[in-house]
Amino acid sequence: MIAELAMYAASVANTYETCLDRQPETAEVVRFWNQHPDPATAICTSPEARANLEPQGLVWFSSSTWLPAVMADVRWCESRGDYRAENPTSTASGGWQFLDSTWRWVTGLPGSASDYPIETQDRAAAQLLDDGIHHWNASRHCWAGR
Repeated sequence: MIAELAMYAASVANTYETCLDRQPETAEVVRFWNQHPDPATAICTSPEARANLEPQGLVWFSSSTWLPAVMADVRWCESRGDYRAENPTSTASGGWQFLDSTWRWVTGLPGSASDYPIETQDRAAAQLLDDGIHHWNASRHCWAGR
């Protein structure tokens, strides 16, 4: 139980550092231990986190994934936010319309993006974004300047 609590406390501390830019008080860790099996969403969607991260142009997506606000427009233009979307004329699928080859390249996972949970797709989009937003240039006419 002590080892489990220590791992949980470390997870909460990392999440606080990422989303709130500070370390938690001991009482905050205990409160999350009692109320939230997965504290990331509760912490990162709190008013304090929004106040810290939204002025930096970041928006909460899922599973501890904060992305630049423009990515909300990209996702809307690509799939209207439908993580099960499948393009009828290509292998593109999911909320971010990953081509199957790009999906495998970014994630190492088989199949199509639409086969996977939202959190997996959002993490993959964050990874691909590290290489540049140009990967979504096909829909740029829709999201640029929104």
